[in-house]
Amino acid sequence: SALIKAILMNTADDLGNLGPDYIYGYGRVNARRAVLTLEGNRYFESNISQGGSNTHTINVPAGTKQLKVMVYWNDYEGTTASST
Repeated sequence: SALIKAILMNTADDLGNLGPDYIYGYGRVNARRAVLTLEGNRYFESNISQGGSNTHTINVPAGTKQLKVMVYWNDYEGTTASST
């Protein structure tokens, strides 16, 4: 679910102010672009521990007009017994 959410946010059509904003969020879902991203395996999934580092190489084809990169992490939910 985290991968789907991140892809939907990163492939959305921007609305309003440039980039995410408080009125339109990430914009309007572009399902076609999201599916092409999934089918083309144009994403990385990885794990990292606190204090660690991770390196990925992104090959950008010549003539590419725009590159959008998003780092997304999914935190585990807190327990119901945790303090506020």
